[in-house]
Amino acid sequence: MFSRCVDGLKSWRAHRMAWIHVLPDNAVLHEGAVVIVAIGPSWLAIAAPCRVTKVVDLSELFSFTYATLPGHPEQGEETFLITRSADGEIRFEITARSRPSSLLARFSGPIGRRIQVRVSRGYLRELRRFVQD
Repeated sequence: MFSRCVDGLKSWRAHRMAWIHVLPDNAVLHEGAVVIVAIGPSWLAIAAPCRVTKVVDLSELFSFTYATLPGHPEQGEETFLITRSADGEIRFEITARSRPSSLLARFSGPIGRRIQVRVSRGYLRELRRFVQD
């Protein structure tokens, strides 16, 4: 199951929801990769460009970090981490640090934070769906 979780992160499956998708569709996860996380319906999507800054791929741990690029509504970074403990427990953790960088994000206030929490929960849900399929 650990390798399936890793495959889900490497293929951006955690980021593929009804209202979020990653461009390009066939983006390969590696340090230096630039992706756009499109949030919202295609006709009104908010483009959130990011660059993968770090990838760690070990036998019991996989993680990657991406940082926002100019044009992203927020400024910061997000880390996705999957670990497998000695007793076989698998954990998926997301750590995000950000601050508003656009007027839209600044004016969204607590609504913007709620959206971020909802998106993070969606990452977990979609990765779980991918692993269980």
